[in-house]
Amino acid sequence: MEKNKLERYREILLSEKKRLEEQIDSIEREQRLSQREAINELSAYDNHPGDLGTETFERAKDLGLKDNALTLLNEVDRALEMIDAGSYGICQRCANRIKEERLEAVPYTVFCEKCKKIEEELTASRERPVEEEVLRPPIWGADDGNETSIYDGEDAWQDVAQYGTSSEPYVKADPLFEKEEEIIGAVGIEDSIYDDEVEDLEEAAKRKSSFTGLKGDVDR
Repeated sequence: MEKNKLERYREILLSEKKRLEEQIDSIEREQRLSQREAINELSAYDNHPGDLGTETFERAKDLGLKDNALTLLNEVDRALEMIDAGSYGICQRCANRIKEERLEAVPYTVFCEKCKKIEEELTASRERPVEEEVLRPPIWGADDGNETSIYDGEDAWQDVAQYGTSSEPYVKADPLFEKEEEIIGAVGIEDSIYDDEVEDLEEAAKRKSSFTGLKGDVDR
């Protein structure tokens, strides 16, 4: 490639590098703020999962924008190194010359159009959302079943879910949360067995229990 064209592409790449670095710096400044500080609220506790939905989406979007900017910055740096090495404009996969029309549109590319499509197909199945690097399941141990009898994440979720979840009745009628019919306070299956429900305890003491076959005063 002619020297004057190389210098022109170098200027374009340096300008793009500066823009990307400023974008990354701006996003990182926002990420240093807590969510409460970022939205100028007294509290970040929400009364409904949708209250901070927009703010949470914007944070997730910023993570994606930052990851994309870092990826592009690496490609720009690689293109600048190729200019210094004298290999700029040569496809790194097939070694054919990249069309100038493509370099004008994507000056940091190192693949021709055909090879770029192949690379995208190879990497698409391995890519995961950038949010997964920092996000964990919302409630640790929320799916531990009956493996432990201690009060854990699953129990905490069931306690709060009975007051309402983001799944409204018209979306999911029954159940609204896992094990919502579970008897509260029962540690083992034997503790969940109960006798006839009564309103008058004195009257119940004179009748036989449908479970034990004995009178109430003997049961006691």
